[in-house]
Amino acid sequence: MRTFDVETWKKRALARYKKRVLKSKQHAIKQLANENQSIDSLKRLIDWCAARSQRVCFKRIVGGEYNCDTKVFTINANSTPENQMFILLHEIGHYMIKTCGTSRSKSSFGYQFNEHDVDLTFHYRVDLLEEEYEAWDRGRKHAKRLKINIDHANYDKFKINSIKTYIMWAAKKIS
Repeated sequence: MRTFDVETWKKRALARYKKRVLKSKQHAIKQLANENQSIDSLKRLIDWCAARSQRVCFKRIVGGEYNCDTKVFTINANSTPENQMFILLHEIGHYMIKTCGTSRSKSSFGYQFNEHDVDLTFHYRVDLLEEEYEAWDRGRKHAKRLKINIDHANYDKFKINSIKTYIMWAAKKIS
């Protein structure tokens, strides 16, 4: 599991820049600036997590996850810095639901059910979808609170792509 190191992330961004500059210098410069801003924002989010005794690790997984028991956010190590920031914001949204939510959000979202008993019920699937949407919404609001500038079009595109698999799963016939 990798830990976050600003210098390593920025070296990788510069290496990607050098490859892109051969195709289009203007585009490469814009991408490098975007990646550096995302890396700085990631650092702020990781510091925010650390201040709450939560760790952030980077691993080769799809998307991300938050484990309340170990207090660890795991983020896809292969994603772009901007997507890593989006994933972490979303996972922080789950953290907020579990620690700061109303009694409804703490107890009725699908993740709170015993999966063996209800994972095939439509109610569970709808609740899980509801939590996913809520986590994305809270992540966006958290970025605003921390004054982290995000590209809202990219955030929405990434969110929709991430939620798509949950929607397809929820719509499947329950056996």
